[in-house]
Amino acid sequence: MSFTNSPLRFPGGKHKYWRYIDTIIKKDGNINTIVEPFAGGCGLGLALLKNKIINKLYINDKDVFIHALWDQIFNDPSELIYKIKHIVPSVDNFIKYKRRLSDVQNGIEFPNVEIAFSFFYINRTSRSGIVKGGPIGGKDQSGDWKINARWNEMALVKKINTLNQLRDNIQLFNLDYKLFINKMIDDYKTDFGSLMFFIDPPYYKIGKKLYLQFFIENDHIELAELLEKINYSHKWVLTYDESEFIKDLYKFSKRNEGGISYTIGGRNTKKELIYFSDRLRSKPGKHGYIEIKEKRRRRQNHKPMAQYVI
Repeated sequence: MSFTNSPLRFPGGKHKYWRYIDTIIKKDGNINTIVEPFAGGCGLGLALLKNKIINKLYINDKDVFIHALWDQIFNDPSELIYKIKHIVPSVDNFIKYKRRLSDVQNGIEFPNVEIAFSFFYINRTSRSGIVKGGPIGGKDQSGDWKINARWNEMALVKKINTLNQLRDNIQLFNLDYKLFINKMIDDYKTDFGSLMFFIDPPYYKIGKKLYLQFFIENDHIELAELLEKINYSHKWVLTYDESEFIKDLYKFSKRNEGGISYTIGGRNTKKELIYFSDRLRSKPGKHGYIEIKEKRRRRQNHKPMAQYVI
């Protein structure tokens, strides 16, 4: 199990960025609050909060499953923990909870803890954490890794208990991202300098394959238009998968383009783009190309510290 603060698994998880974002926060000198409109696994924000780099974290996700899980972790983790401790990962359970996710999407009501656990189980037992994918090891379990490869109940429970202790410094929302961003702008009218948005929207190229809540092309355009409007007034960092379409959308911020290499499923190396608002350039220091190199962790060794070129 990788050493992240989040109990969730997502391709291209942003936990690896936290030390770099720490340098941005220190250069700025005023930021003490991070806002994530697309929370997902929330690895970056949680790392910053746990390491006392920030003192407030606002997280939002329109996805009913992601919101249900975070709500359970922060507000009532005991029943979720009980379920984690008393289940044996199996393909039969994978099929059962996959069906439950479909039932929820079709409007069938379940208690919040059932929704949260169903999503959590599938996330931890699917390949690369892709909820739309199949189980680790395949349905016949003929792969090198088995369905329980990412299910270490003691480690998962420890993470959940640790995150629950941070709950007083976290606020959770279940809004459309535009409503959420505008709400935060309104709430921080007199203190917007202390706020930074970390925006990690659904991938452009393969988002439909990865997420239950994905973007169509017009959604990407609307996000770019919103960020361009607040480019000079508010602090934000944006990450995307590499594509010419996205590069064209963010020409207004092209000078601050960056990149990161990472792997999905332990196979192909991908590249991401990183953009920064002009408001962050108010402090000395240019945000240029970023390269974060990480070697894959051997089973019995810790992953080496990421190397940053800024």
